[in-house]
This record gives sequence, structure tokens and C-alpha cells, in this order.
Amino acid sequence: SELEALLEESYLIKQHQPYYNRQIKNFRTFPFLKISMQQQYPRISITTEIEQDDALYFGPYQRKRHLSGLIESLSKVFQLRDCSDSMFKKHQRRGVPCLAYEVGRCSGPCVRQISTEAYRMQTEEIIQFLEGQGSGLTQRMIQQRDKYSEQMAFEKAKQTQDRLIELLKLQTNTHFLTMAVHQNHLVIALPDREFPRQLVLYVYKGRPILKQVFDPRDDRVESVLERVRMLQHMIQANLEDKRDVIQQRELEEIRIIAHWLRYHQPDPQIQIWRLSETEFNVFESIEQYFGQRPIDWTQDSPLLQQA
Repeated sequence: SELEALLEESYLIKQHQPYYNRQIKNFRTFPFLKISMQQQYPRISITTEIEQDDALYFGPYQRKRHLSGLIESLSKVFQLRDCSDSMFKKHQRRGVPCLAYEVGRCSGPCVRQISTEAYRMQTEEIIQFLEGQGSGLTQRMIQQRDKYSEQMAFEKAKQTQDRLIELLKLQTNTHFLTMAVHQNHLVIALPDREFPRQLVLYVYKGRPILKQVFDPRDDRVESVLERVRMLQHMIQANLEDKRDVIQQRELEEIRIIAHWLRYHQPDPQIQIWRLSETEFNVFESIEQYFGQRPIDWTQDSPLLQQA
């Protein structure tokens, strides 16, 4: 299938490293925004490694150098610290805030200028924004811009407008692949080369972990359900075990599947089930789908004739 071909191409390019093909060879350089939720005062930073350490990751981005400006924009609006842990402790001991606090880019948690609860609220606000739920913040920034304009403070109004544009661009760029990494637990059924066989892909955290060719003439539906239960168990286990690591080499597969899903929904030839830690009612749908003979789309079906 097309999806198999794209994944196979990615695998072969990483295996053989063709000299003139740079498209996928640069996969190791993809940076992420990281918010260290495991800390009392979470910080925002840049990383190229994703670990299941209770931190949240947003991205990936194409260029690491672009993120410095993005973090600056985020800091101006959300005032989350971006200093290293050693620098944070240094200012804690001295009781003197850093320059970021002086210029309004940090709320000063190192010198207790903000409570832990208020800082957490700021952190949740930036997370909601990066996850595409920032309509409230957007509205407040628009109101602030208009207020500055009414007060004839045009320079501040222009600064607010520029920040708003930067953050909207950031939100658009991060939301797509972030959700692919954190939420794409899928079962995908595709027509195989031989009718009535079906190719079944099992996707965990946006990356394929298992492939199965299902032939309704010989295979039992239970063979699919067993693998779905295994995937469901992995999702459940991840809620308690945070040691799983998404390797950089898997990012290209995550991107391929995310884009493929984007451009193949809806498609009458493809069946997709989304799984979650609380969703169990898909089993009935999967059992019903594989329990009946799939439509032969390669023949003169009424739908094809109609199209």
C-alpha cells in the first residue's frame, strides 16, 4: 500500500544513508519544546530527545535556532522560566532575580514573586495554548491590544499584535505533530494487494509497532482482537510506567503516519479506530468489521460506477 511504501522508504534511507538524499537523513536534528512538569516550577527548554519523564513535548520543529525566538515570545506572554536548574538555584540562594524577571520575561519564582499555584496556572495556560485550546488567551490579547489603542499607546498595541501573530503561528505549527506523538494510538485496516485480504497496522504513540495481513478466508477475528488488547494494555501501562522513550529515528515514521492520516480521512477503502486508556467500545466495531467480508473495491462495484 501507499502507507507501507512511505514507511519502507523511510526505513531504507536511514539504513543505507544515500549520499544525495538529505530529506530524511536529517531526522536527528528535529528539536522539541519541553515543559518539565515534574518540577515544582516547570521550565521551558529546547531538546532533541523525548523521554517519558512526566515532561510535555511540543514539536518537532525544522530548525533549532528558530525555537530561541519562539521561547522568547512565549516567555513574554506566559512568563515561564527558561533558565537552567543550576541558575535557578543560584538566584534562589542569593535572593536576587535574573535579568529575565527585570525585563518582564519571567514571573520570578526563584525569589518567590509568584506562588506555586499561580505559576502552575501559568503553566497550564501555555500547555492549553500549545495544544490548540488557546482561544481564551487569544481573546484577552485582542482586548489588551484594543485597550492600548484606545489609550493612544500605539507602540504597546503594536507589540501585543506582534506577539499575538507569533503565538498563532506557533500554535499552528506545534499542534499537528504534537498530537501525533502523544495521542495517535490506532488500528488501521487497508485493502491488501490480494482481495479479500486486509493489511492491519497497529500504531502506538504515532509509530507503527506491528503489521498483520488478515485473510477472512483463513484467519479468525480473534487474531486481530488479541493484538488490539495488547495495544490497549500498552496504553494502560504507559499511564503508570513513564520510562518508555521515543527514539529520534522514529520521528520520521510518526510524521509519515500523521500526514497520511490527514490526507486519507475520510476514505471508504480505509478503516481507522482510535484507542485511548478509557475507550473500550471499539472492540465491538472491530469485531463486526473483520467478521464480515470486505467490499472488493477492485471490481465494478456500484460505488465505483457511481463515481
